[in-house]
Parts: sequence; C-alpha cells; structure tokens
Amino acid sequence: MKPKRYPPIFQSVPADEFTDREEIIGMLIERATNTPRDMTLSASIVGQRRLGKTAVMEQVYNRLFWEQDEVVPIYFNFESQPTTSTELAWIYFTNFLKQYVAFRLKDDVLACRDNWDVELKDLVALAETLADDPIAHFAGRVFRLLNSPTALLHFKLQAAIYLPRQVMEYNRARWKPETPIFVMLDEFQNILLINYSDGKPARMTGLYQWAVEGRQCPHFVTGSAVRLINQEVLGTGALFGRFRYIEFPPMENVYGLELVEKLAFKYSLTIPEPVAGYIVTRCGGNPFYIRCVVMQAMEQRYEKVENEQTVNDLIAHEITHGQIWRDWGSQLQRYFEQINSYYISKRILFHAARYDDERIVPEEIAAEVERPVDEVVRVLRQLAFAEMIDARGGPIFYNLKDPILRDFINTQYELDVEKQSLESIHQKLLQEYKSLKGKYADAVGALVEARIGALLNRFDGRTVPGRLFHVEGKVQLPRFHYVSDTLVKPPGERAYQIDLKGSWRTGYDFAAWVVEVKHWKKRVTADVVEKFVAAYTALAQETKLVGVVPWLVNKGGFTKGAIEALEQHSIYYSGAAEINELLRGFGIERLLPEESG
Repeated sequence: MKPKRYPPIFQSVPADEFTDREEIIGMLIERATNTPRDMTLSASIVGQRRLGKTAVMEQVYNRLFWEQDEVVPIYFNFESQPTTSTELAWIYFTNFLKQYVAFRLKDDVLACRDNWDVELKDLVALAETLADDPIAHFAGRVFRLLNSPTALLHFKLQAAIYLPRQVMEYNRARWKPETPIFVMLDEFQNILLINYSDGKPARMTGLYQWAVEGRQCPHFVTGSAVRLINQEVLGTGALFGRFRYIEFPPMENVYGLELVEKLAFKYSLTIPEPVAGYIVTRCGGNPFYIRCVVMQAMEQRYEKVENEQTVNDLIAHEITHGQIWRDWGSQLQRYFEQINSYYISKRILFHAARYDDERIVPEEIAAEVERPVDEVVRVLRQLAFAEMIDARGGPIFYNLKDPILRDFINTQYELDVEKQSLESIHQKLLQEYKSLKGKYADAVGALVEARIGALLNRFDGRTVPGRLFHVEGKVQLPRFHYVSDTLVKPPGERAYQIDLKGSWRTGYDFAAWVVEVKHWKKRVTADVVEKFVAAYTALAQETKLVGVVPWLVNKGGFTKGAIEALEQHSIYYSGAAEINELLRGFGIERLLPEESG
C-alpha cells in the first residue's frame, strides 16, 4: 500500500523541482520532535539570499503539520520593509492563532489562508472552543489587549511575541504536561525594521529575549544578510549567546546536477552532464541562479544547451535583462524608493564593488561621490539589508563572494549612471566570459569529485564489503567531523592538491581518509600512485594525524603496475562500478559513467 500523501500547507518551490536538502530537513525535524524532551535550543540558520532556506522551512512545517500531533509548528516570515509595531502585533498574533488552531484541528484549509483573509473574531471564538487547550485561555485576552485604545504599544507587541512561550508554559502551574511549540521565523534580520508609530525603533531583540528561552518553545530563525544577523541581531545585546548557529550552504554540486536534470526534463531541454556541471559551477550552487539559466534556455527556445559558450550567453542575458536582473533590481529598489537615493545608492554600490575582496573604505567612496561619510555608511548599511554587500558590525563592510551579483552591480551602474545600451553591456559581458575557458574543464573534473564528496559527507559508521575498495573483509565508513580539500608540500616536490580529506576524532587526536580523485578515461599508472603516497605521508606528518586511510578513485580504472603499487602501500582503490554501488547505498542517484577496458 502506498503511503498516504497530504497536501502541502506552504510550497514556494514546485515539488518536481525541489532537490536535496534532506539532511538539513531531517535535522530540523529531529530537533523539533525532541522539543518535548527539553533537548532543543533556539538556533539561527544563516546563509546567503536565494539558497532555498524558505523552501526548507516550508518542508519542515508541512511534515510537522501532518506527520505528528505533539509539537505545534509555527512559521512566520518578516517582511523586508519598515513596519509599525501595531501592524506587526496584529499580524504576528493572527498568524500564530491561525496556525495553532489549524494544527489542533488538522484543518489545512485554515492553515493555508492568508492572514488578511481570516476573520479574527471568528478565529478567537474557534480557539475558545478548544476547552482543554491553553490557547482557549489566551486567545480572547490578547485579542482584547490589541484592540484596547489605552494599552501601551510596547505591551501590545510584547503580548504577541510572548504568546508562544506563554501557551507552552500555561499547563506547568496546573501540574499538566507543557505544550511544546516549534517556532520558525524567516528573514529574522528584518526585526531591525520594526518601529513604533512615532518612528522610534521597537528594539525587538530585547522583546525576543524571554520568548526564545522557553525550554519547550525553541525559536529557529533564518537570515540572509549573514553578518548583519550574526553581528547586529544575534551577536550583541539581549540575544547574545541564546542561539546555536547552523550554516545553510549552497547546494552540493551533485545535487545541483540533479536540479539541472529535473528542470531540463520538465522543460524538454537536453543538457549534457559536463554542460550541466558548468552551469552549477558558474552559479555557485545557487538554486535560484540555476533555475534562471535553465528557464532562459527554455524561453529562448533552445532544444539543447550544447556548450560553455551557450551557458555564458544565457548568464549574460539573465544579468542584463533576465529574471536575475529583475530580482536584484527589485531588491535594490525596495530599499531606495526615492529617485535621488536610488541614484546615489547605485553609485556607492558600484564604487564598493571595486574593492573586490578587500575591506570597503567609506571615506574613499565619500570623496568619489562627493557625499558625507555618514551618508555613505548609511547607504552601505541599507545595501547590507538588501544583501548586496556584507556587513560585519559597525562601519565594516565587504563585498559578497558572488560573481553573478558583481556582474549585476556593474551592469546597473553602466545602465543607469553611464547610460550605456543593453546590447553593448551584453557584448562586454560575453567578452569577459571568454576568459573563463578554464572553468569549463574544472567543472567537468569536479563532477566526479562532487560525487565522492557527497559520499564522504554521508559516511555514518556502517560497514560495507571490502571488495568495494579491493581489500578483504569489511570496511567501516566513519562519520567525519570535517570534509574538505587541502594543499600539502612533500619534501622536494611542488605543492600537491589533496582532493578530499575526511577527518574524525579518536580521543584527543585526529585520523583521516585522504582521497585522490581522478576522472580519467585512461587507467591510472604506478607513478601517480607514488606521488599520492608522498602527498598523504607528508600530510600525516604536517597535521600530526594518528592514522591515515588513503583511497584512490579513478573511473577509468588502474594499470597492472598501479594495482601492484596500491596493494604494496595498502591503499584502498575503486573504479566507477564500486563507486556507483556506494552511491546507491547512500541514496545518491547521480552515478558515474562506467568506462570499459
């Protein structure tokens, strides 16, 4: 019998496009379901814009809504525009009450309704029918407080924010079990945009201090302006030390490939795997950029995306007048509505982009644009809110490591300030992209490495047949603390790139798997093995590893001499067939092409 399927409450990404993120979804659901056991602390999930944080939160909410009955899931998204405390209090209260009651009644229709589409009086009355539930005690009280013309604005906002924890704790004084609640707050950095009606900041961090400390009411917050949320929201003042930190990285290459494949199938495109790998690499694993590039190919009526030149043309089109251009343009406009501010912000942004990876110097920009330094700092701070630069506390700013965003910034300046034509900017970008030829070869080579990296990240302590590594018996696959690449310099040799190193702790020391990944059609020879031996031996000495497990991978196989050298040095080795069996075992469907001979 097939498992019953439930309709999603939230779904910003179509089900046939959603890819990967199962690891972080599983981790969040585990933490949510551990809430009744007092094992879950509030945490921040932070990553750059458009990486899919909202889609993950939605998936977690949907599964918690349908698959369990104990922990009440609550999801709220802070708008990226100035909001008054009164507006927020009403929206926050309505959202909490609607989702709480919908969960108790398993009413997905109610849960899906927009806050403005809910008759709050009727919702309060419905909550009060849940006689044995703490929400029946609070719904009417908070509703009356928010309606009171004499209540202080601060107390209204406080009542809305405190409500989840108050509901959770209500039964404690009655010697009954507490009511576990798992709160997910999206784009949490936007609490800095909340003001009282007189324009004074609402100081939301102070209000949230008590709310997030509830032992069975953890708050999991997301943010895109990475440094801004860490330094100015969670890194100082009332919320300092009250959140665990969870990094939300770009999509792994192997799943970026899967996303390209899904989109290509959906839109009847042919995209060979090497070209798909180039798309993923150029987009930095950003699923939004990947979707835009593939959609651009569909809109231009391509049947096949054949090579890197085609991809570069699609990216150039997207940056100059495609969806990426519209998305970043609206993001910039949202923070600078006035024409004068919009114009000067673009000039400041362009000058900031010229600093590349160095610290941005507001005083130098102020001299260039002939504006006061404090105005430049204010604009840079707004640009950090717009997620176009990286704020690291106070007047310290850097550029984001996003080449597509950098190209967009230059395009905006050339369009609006230098008044160049779209056609000339497009051609200029294409000329610049010609210098990226090496990236295509790198992308092709990275496809195999991406699969092995995905494998290492999923090792979980299980044992597998030794034949997968050409050894006898069983091989244990340890759970690694870190998986990364590194450089090492063997004696008398040039620096050597270690493709992958998986480290795990044994007591107070570290051991490691050291992996050399080849993507050759030809067989590896003995001299390659000897260089690998010198490299991992030097690495063990440099990093004082107590144990090394060397592993050499080549999809094209190994010569007889190489096999003799591998076995002499007790090196694990695997070809495409063995790697594919491991990939299947860990649920990774993207397999290596198997070379013959």
